[in-house]
Amino acid sequence: MLYKPQKERKMQLGKIKLRPYQADAVDNVISHIRDCWTKKVFEPAIVNAYVASGKSLMIGAISAYASSKNRRVLILARQVELVDQNAEKCWLMDCSNSLFLAKPKPRSTHFPVVVSTEGTTANALNKEFKSWCPDIILIDECHMVDWRDVMTKANTQYGKILKHFQDMNPLVAVVGFTGSPYRGVETIMGQYWQKELVTIDMTYLIDNSFIVPTIFGLPDFEYDLSEFDQFNELGTADFSKAELDNMAHKIEEETTLTDQIIRDVVEHTKDRNGVLVTCASKSHCEQVVKYLRHFKQTACIITGDTPSDERERLLNQAKAGMVKFVCQIGCLTTGVDVPLWDTSVILRRIGSLTLLVQLLGRGMRLLTPELKTQGYSKHDHLVLDYSGTMDAMSELFNNPILEEAQLKIAEKKQEFIDCPACGTQNSTHAKRCMGVSSTSKDGRCEFFFSEPIICPKCQTPNSSNARQCRECRCELIDPNLKLSGKHYSDNDFIEVKKMSLVLTKNNGIVVNFDLSPKQDQEQTKKATLFFNPQGSQGAKKMWKHNFVDRFVNCETTRRRVMSMNPATAVKMQAMFATPTHITARKNDKGYFVVHGLWFKNRKLMGNKDVSRDD
Repeated sequence: MLYKPQKERKMQLGKIKLRPYQADAVDNVISHIRDCWTKKVFEPAIVNAYVASGKSLMIGAISAYASSKNRRVLILARQVELVDQNAEKCWLMDCSNSLFLAKPKPRSTHFPVVVSTEGTTANALNKEFKSWCPDIILIDECHMVDWRDVMTKANTQYGKILKHFQDMNPLVAVVGFTGSPYRGVETIMGQYWQKELVTIDMTYLIDNSFIVPTIFGLPDFEYDLSEFDQFNELGTADFSKAELDNMAHKIEEETTLTDQIIRDVVEHTKDRNGVLVTCASKSHCEQVVKYLRHFKQTACIITGDTPSDERERLLNQAKAGMVKFVCQIGCLTTGVDVPLWDTSVILRRIGSLTLLVQLLGRGMRLLTPELKTQGYSKHDHLVLDYSGTMDAMSELFNNPILEEAQLKIAEKKQEFIDCPACGTQNSTHAKRCMGVSSTSKDGRCEFFFSEPIICPKCQTPNSSNARQCRECRCELIDPNLKLSGKHYSDNDFIEVKKMSLVLTKNNGIVVNFDLSPKQDQEQTKKATLFFNPQGSQGAKKMWKHNFVDRFVNCETTRRRVMSMNPATAVKMQAMFATPTHITARKNDKGYFVVHGLWFKNRKLMGNKDVSRDD
């Protein structure tokens, strides 16, 4: 359930005073555990709390209460940084705890609260944990638990741990904490995680000044990474190593553009505290650091291969303001707390919305009182996206960060649509008005620019790209069907009789498809696409990404086409392969979308070749 504040209350534990929503979450967890023990039921539950909400403090408070009642608690996380962070917060709350890590030894189960990694615990099940059993297991970043494995073979480390302790104590209480309750494209809620105790979202945290708001810079140039467009909305999957290597290779060849971008980054961040830069590869990191140091900036690199001691040393320097720029590939999205970071620079495409949100969450944390006394200030979190990630995701996903980014772009271009209900200016990409309403349950104007999805459970209207009902949290659609093309069947492919390219008076190109639908198909007999190859930078990208890359199956010919003027491209249209079948649907603005292409030797959904999937 979405968090709704209870009456103003205080909870002080040691040196830590919990925020009201943290105290309420702690109460909810304790009540849930007590109910499970009273009813003698095993019911794993989660706390769904947005990044930077203070999950470590909630974990520490629950552990402090449980240990005061002579209960044993095991706190688990995958990353050592999270383990150290959780242990530190426990001590600050006067909750004595034992660190149980592979290094440094000795490790211990002396205190009632033990804080450990998934790996170290799994390796000690038949040793230290053969007789030591917790009453409560608290799992940080619990979306990393493969719940199917837990309920079946128990081959994973988390699977072995949870089975081991439940065999010892059938009523062991298991509570998970996450800001992204998904594995892959599936919700973790269901057969294993049976209850969501509270949901603390980004809007509540910003509105109550518990995190800083995100703002967006609008670079005048960016890398053309349009071919890397296979995003996931859910789960933390990123692009594969091979895809990142290809991305890095393309980026690293753009040395002049990289020089311009880093100059722009330095200019935008000259008055900022700290900057987290996300790159495509280690060599890309090295290239960026080289440019930064050329401009007299302090910079370092942290990757998955960085030794733990060196990683800790560099992060401590970033926390102290000794290093301003930290370059990474993807290893600093969770479990890292550097309050001075107030800028996120994105230099490559991010593979999923969840990963993007986790990454941006690094820069939204408030400064500590110690940093404030040193003269630092932090009012917002600046995002500089030179990869086109946010623009590409905005059409696919329903997310407030993406909506804010699109509104900022609209302000720069002065391209707005006015809400007929309240008059608020919105981005032309808007699905629902961003205006404020005192009568709406979520405080937002109820006008939808595109036809909303009506929740089948509670009848609440939702944005056309929403995956969960905003009122009852019911699952609305499988959002990744928009990406994979699985929402299209073979019967959606209509036979193409003829494809032709026509030059317009303004040097645009119209692509006409004459279609021959079967009787049981939508009777669409003509579909039209329009491109402006000599228009804006975005229009040129659309021409390359949506037509040239898909209709030309040869990289040399693609480059040749991109160097042509529109008239020549139309004259030489034999270079473009004619599909045997296409999918043709109209979007909410009345324009055709041709997502599926079936050629004689290949099948595309978007830009992805799915021939092998058939």
